[in-house]
Amino acid sequence: MTAMTEYYGETFEQVWRERLTEQLLQFARNHAWGWLMRWNSASACPLNQQDLEDILSEVMIATLRFKVPDSAKDWEPCLMAYIKRVAHRIYCRFRARQQAEVSLEALPLHHQPRGSLDDVCAPEDEACLQAVAQGLQSMPRHHALAFLLHLDADLAEAVLDAGGASLEQHLTCAEIRQLIERAPLRDREIAELLGLTPRAIIRARQHARERLRTCLENLANLRGESGT
Repeated sequence: MTAMTEYYGETFEQVWRERLTEQLLQFARNHAWGWLMRWNSASACPLNQQDLEDILSEVMIATLRFKVPDSAKDWEPCLMAYIKRVAHRIYCRFRARQQAEVSLEALPLHHQPRGSLDDVCAPEDEACLQAVAQGLQSMPRHHALAFLLHLDADLAEAVLDAGGASLEQHLTCAEIRQLIERAPLRDREIAELLGLTPRAIIRARQHARERLRTCLENLANLRGESGT
């Protein structure tokens, strides 16, 4: 009888905790979304829907870490203040990132930072070009295109030639040769080609640049070891 009582007691507690968690999450979702929409509608440069949903996801994760203070008689005011503070902090972080990316996109084309291979190895170096081509094939297609189409035309063509048919197949872009002749393309042009936003293209190129930098640094280290 005691074992059965303990079993039902544990089951009831588990169900109660699950229902309380669902209630907390629903409460957080409703209030956080309302604040996000209010802040965003008052902003001169509002965030897009995807950004708002990403913020909401982070708020929901933070809600799972919320603990009601022992001295509190009602959890709702405590959770509401916690959610508002967390949501506002994350919203401000996204806005700061947006402003940095918009500022970068607003630069004239000749002032925009482009992916460069010169700081690691010479672009006419075949091994270097092959390393870049292999790196592009190992990353998502939109990352590779965001980087490749922002290079100078001669360098982009050299990378594409080094990658051969396998790189062109990975890029799955029938007009890649014609596009490279017009390179470097603006972020808005690349975004229209891929069905993304210019901000997404900037982020994709940043990821590609970091990944390629690692590949090229590894190549440079190998050369240094072989030369000693």
